[in-house]
Amino acid sequence: MSELKHATIDVAVRARWIWTGQGEPLRDGVIQVENNRITGVSPWNDFQGNGDQIRDLGDCCLLPGFINAHTHLEFSDLTTPIAAGKNFAEWILRVIQHRMFSANLTGVPAEQAAQERHRRGAQEAIRCGTALALNVVHGTSPRGVAGLFEVPFAELMDTTDLRCQQTWRSARSMMRECLRSAGQDENLMANLGIGLSPHAPYTTTGRLVRQTVERCRRFHLPIMMHLAETREEIEWIENGSGPLQEMLEMMVGPVGNSTADRLPLHGYVDTIVQAPKTLLIHGNYLDHDSIQTLARHRKTAVVVFCPRTHQHFRHAAYPLERMLEQGVRVLLGTDSRASNPDLSIWDEARKVAQEFTSIRPEQILRMITADAAEFLGLERSFGFLRPNAPAIINAVPCSSVSADTVLEEIFHSQTKPVRL
Repeated sequence: MSELKHATIDVAVRARWIWTGQGEPLRDGVIQVENNRITGVSPWNDFQGNGDQIRDLGDCCLLPGFINAHTHLEFSDLTTPIAAGKNFAEWILRVIQHRMFSANLTGVPAEQAAQERHRRGAQEAIRCGTALALNVVHGTSPRGVAGLFEVPFAELMDTTDLRCQQTWRSARSMMRECLRSAGQDENLMANLGIGLSPHAPYTTTGRLVRQTVERCRRFHLPIMMHLAETREEIEWIENGSGPLQEMLEMMVGPVGNSTADRLPLHGYVDTIVQAPKTLLIHGNYLDHDSIQTLARHRKTAVVVFCPRTHQHFRHAAYPLERMLEQGVRVLLGTDSRASNPDLSIWDEARKVAQEFTSIRPEQILRMITADAAEFLGLERSFGFLRPNAPAIINAVPCSSVSADTVLEEIFHSQTKPVRL
């Protein structure tokens, strides 16, 4: 993950409140920035810098740049989500259709169109206060966009033997590209920002999932997988039947790799948690055993909840409180514009605050900042406002007079964060 360059800034930013990523908000604080990095965070009364460089923002709260733990930027040309349809299989077919024909609609080469969709999504994420995005990549790795740090996850599928070969070629190409850009050899993959993403149970065999885990362990890469997302998926896992099976038979025939080597739900969970870092996406219908497994592996495994995508499909109530009570670590993601009105991870956090009033605002905010950074091992650069971290700072209007009410106020207001 190469660092993207910005213009040099030397300034001190003052605000009514600063939340650094942990503890209570700091009242009347100042953040000093030199060469685009934070050099100090302190109360205003302790500030000893040059008063001519002060940028006083007044009634607002400064926050760390946000972390989107799961997104698909490739669908950022959509202006409204794709209708959920009568079942999930129908929605998937509409997504595939959009993916196949979107490039033709622009009249430009497919790769150029894909890069433009990615650029549009990245710029939107930046405007919404995102500093780091974990982006599932279908095919060619997109070029970076200044202002957004990105970890690409190569999407893997093996619905047919040919698809399996294509998916590994794409992943290897992305890995080689990262190696070349970083000037590293294959044994130092741990220093690179890349992951592998076997898509979902119905598009990957157990064999492909196991192979992916082996490669993740070999190169110390994170794994990301959609799992327990819908009732149709659970039906397919348990019985090999239902709308998803009908979709697969229509696409690849009655005997395809996707119907062979099918694992039970807890079998997929038990397998993917063997990777160095595991991001289980959605988890809307996780069973008791799977939740217990994720709780036992909380240092190396997380569930990524996408609240507004969950709402889009009208799923059953999300078991967030139960997962947190049992020790599962949960982060937040936006999924994509195919199921979400925008790419604002801040609005995902606000949605959680509105629907799960028993969860403390600080705990929710940490899901898109500190907790995400610590899980990824990137806490020196993201998730906190601290010395030596990149100066990626969000400001949210806030006039609260008590540290106890600051985070609650900013979550329940209608204001949007502004990235400084």
